[in-house]
Amino acid sequence: MTVNRTHVMIANSFGALGYFSAMIQWLWAFVIVGYPLISHDRLSFLLPKPSETPPPPSIEYGGFTPIVMIIAVIFTLCIIGLTIYALIRLPATIGRKGSIVTHHTASAITPLIAKKHTTKMQQRLLSYRLTWWVKASLVLIPLLALVFASAETGLDRQVVATVGGFCAVCSALYFLIQRAIQWRGKLPPADMW
Repeated sequence: MTVNRTHVMIANSFGALGYFSAMIQWLWAFVIVGYPLISHDRLSFLLPKPSETPPPPSIEYGGFTPIVMIIAVIFTLCIIGLTIYALIRLPATIGRKGSIVTHHTASAITPLIAKKHTTKMQQRLLSYRLTWWVKASLVLIPLLALVFASAETGLDRQVVATVGGFCAVCSALYFLIQRAIQWRGKLPPADMW
């Protein structure tokens, strides 16, 4: 059976977007739930003490010469190029790492859930299903954690729930689109992120 690499790439792109959205959802949950820990003076011992020294006098560097402008333009173009490269590579990197985590988690859970006399095919099918349950957990756990959001954040609970819910819906939608493409294209589970 030949596998259409384009379908695998498209499905994995949606998987990468799902992992990226789930990562943003987890960060949102950590910030909202962990806000009481980082606010007030609970972690002030980690911060440096403010100093009373006066600011240094400003130094005048003179005008811009043409060579300085050329160097500044080249430097700016390099930074823009690196930013574009990072924005292109970031979802793929997050997708691969997220895939490794979910597949390893499913592989570690499979022997605990599987019966003693299961075939390799049954274990692969169970591992595949557990991978989807791990993805569902990645979406649901931070959403449920927002129930414990503190009122100290200064944000309305509806705003907290709306942002968390939006991230959860995006993550779930991306993972479901990935699953639909896999099912429609009859793609092997081992190729899915």
